[in-house]
Amino acid sequence: MRRVVALPPRARTLGDASDAFLAQPDLAASSRRSYEQTLARLRTILGAERPLNLLGAAPLSAAMTDAWSGVAPATWNRHVATVRSFAAWCERQGLVTDSIAVGLERRREPVDRTKAIPYAKLDRLWRRADVGLREQALWRLLYETAGRATEILSLNVEDVDLANRRAVVVSKGGATELLHFQAGAARRLPHLIAGRARGPLFLANRRPAPARYAGHSLRAGLATSAAAEGVPEHAIARQTGHKSLAVLHRYIRTGSLFRGNAAARVGL
Repeated sequence: MRRVVALPPRARTLGDASDAFLAQPDLAASSRRSYEQTLARLRTILGAERPLNLLGAAPLSAAMTDAWSGVAPATWNRHVATVRSFAAWCERQGLVTDSIAVGLERRREPVDRTKAIPYAKLDRLWRRADVGLREQALWRLLYETAGRATEILSLNVEDVDLANRRAVVVSKGGATELLHFQAGAARRLPHLIAGRARGPLFLANRRPAPARYAGHSLRAGLATSAAAEGVPEHAIARQTGHKSLAVLHRYIRTGSLFRGNAAARVGL
């Protein structure tokens, strides 16, 4: 039978405990937002005033199924990870003596078969005379910065620092970050900008249809090239902006030749 220790006054209920969990100063802003979405839904189903000594594994599992039984495996796994993290925190704080997340299992996610583009193939692509300047600059930036397609396509001219080979982007979590590019992009960008001082870096009548796929492939290409050359995972993650090595592993492909001096492009 699960036992519950005496709780501090402000952590006797699910609502108070989840508020304290979300208030941890070392939580990243993006993690806090994600955790808050999960815990807010559970508070609605279970009741924010529900005492922790009545929050057992069975009621929590039932609430999870009620809230997210029909979602994609990746979404389910994200919510499970949040609840496991919250449960572990409750144990560390002495709020419960047994895990309230017992029985919550991850679901198998479909294998991502997207292939990174080998560097030799990219090099041939960049040398083609029939590829436009805009596309060459975009592909070079996507590869050399390992940036997301939405970040690169959202760049304005004033965001690009040609002298220092870097660009200011707003990342997926809303933070402002610097992406560094190399000689390939540096040679093309002045021609693409063509004296403009402001406005979108990439001018087009409509968003390029394959941008999303190309962005993933090129982003995966740098991660794979660097891994093949023995670059440490933490250095690759620093360049790609991944906070989780588990997520980074989805971008590292095998089975092709990816050598292309990627170590230089991640600063090693």
